[in-house]
Amino acid sequence: MKISQTSYARSLLKKFRKDHIYQEIPTTEVIERQRFVVFRIFSVIAILVCISVASKMLLTLGMINWLPFTILLLGLIILLNYFSISKRDNLKRSYTIMMVSCFVLLHLVSYTCGGIRTGGTFFMSAVIIYSFMLLGSRGGWIMSIACGIHIIYLFILATYTDLTSFSLFQDRIDLINEDFLVNILLTFAMISALSSYLQSGRNVVIQSLVDAKNTLETQNALLEKNNRALEKKNAELDKFASVASHDLRSPLRAIGSLTDMILEDDQSLCFDTHEKLKIIHGRVNRMDHLLTALLEFSRADRKNQEISKVDIRALILGLLVKHSNGREINYELPANLPVIKTFPLKLEAVFSALIKNAIQFNHQEIPTIQIDLFSELGKLKFTVSDNGPGIHADFHEKIFVIFQTLEARDKFESTGAGLAIARKIVEENGGSIRLESNIGEGSRFIFTWEAEEIISDSSTTWLHQLSKSA
Repeated sequence: MKISQTSYARSLLKKFRKDHIYQEIPTTEVIERQRFVVFRIFSVIAILVCISVASKMLLTLGMINWLPFTILLLGLIILLNYFSISKRDNLKRSYTIMMVSCFVLLHLVSYTCGGIRTGGTFFMSAVIIYSFMLLGSRGGWIMSIACGIHIIYLFILATYTDLTSFSLFQDRIDLINEDFLVNILLTFAMISALSSYLQSGRNVVIQSLVDAKNTLETQNALLEKNNRALEKKNAELDKFASVASHDLRSPLRAIGSLTDMILEDDQSLCFDTHEKLKIIHGRVNRMDHLLTALLEFSRADRKNQEISKVDIRALILGLLVKHSNGREINYELPANLPVIKTFPLKLEAVFSALIKNAIQFNHQEIPTIQIDLFSELGKLKFTVSDNGPGIHADFHEKIFVIFQTLEARDKFESTGAGLAIARKIVEENGGSIRLESNIGEGSRFIFTWEAEEIISDSSTTWLHQLSKSA
């Protein structure tokens, strides 16, 4: 029996609190939830104020007056306004009705209970505070102006006319003082209730912040756990890639060595057998290069490096010499290539792939390579152009996929990993890389790179020139 009574009491409390309306407001709309709770607090206090003030008047006044009944009527309007809410869409209208009812109440009491000197004027401070909370900045300022005009109007009436007086209290100082006491205490109660709620753990905003903090801490802990697991998996993958590469190379090298021995020692082989053994030897070398490329690709974005100075001009010139293999090439470089602080091996790997691609796949007798540098959104923007055969638009993405080549490997030996590694490194560094090319018009690779610092002596002038040319 007690359990059923408790459940019934809880059910009544939920209905009184309008919890179903509160739940209709999304948790993301914290301000709207806050307003509804403040509305609930103010409605209860306003109703109690109406009942207490009207009761005091009926008990203390010697004559029956219309004012107590008007106050009770306004309290009934506030009560019905609260309980008539059926859905969230009606909230703004309900907020406005309640605040207007309170203003009308204060206006009526002021005329009949002393004008500017009535204790009811203290309620206006609470009305203004709640107006900002419920109606927003615009509604709050409208109510503030209305209350200000009301106070000035009452001052003029009380000073220069006889329209306001304490006749309702029969000009008795004890009743006037009691009215002041009740009104001041009720005003303090309204402001204190709101202040207590705003700083308490029941505050929707505070609850939201606490919940967000707890959620963030939980997510951070989970992220840290996942990071540790990821680091462990990466270490295992590195170890696996290294071991697999070594173990796979051992039989390949044995096959290659045996093939070389047969080709060198056995002179009785027919021409067809000799050619097939050479094919086997070539495939073994290709497999060895593919394993090397696979291992390099798997580790491309996880190389532990220290940031250091990189002279971009010296880096590019060294790579041009390295990949030319004695072949004559023409190149064009900007006059003011800077010295920067970045990851040297990563930037070198990117330039190496692009320069090697520009030379190796160039059908011209003398390859021409042009490298330019611009500034783009605080990053360095490099372009590497060549006078090669160009690449059809259908293959602009395919060339960045590992082991993908545009020509058969029997025709042109290549692992197809260089550009894939370059893209992986660039994107890991927070940049992007793309290709602009058409058949017969050469190729132009464009990538962005974020440097930690530009430390060349002419960095200010250089950055100004880049900004003008970008």
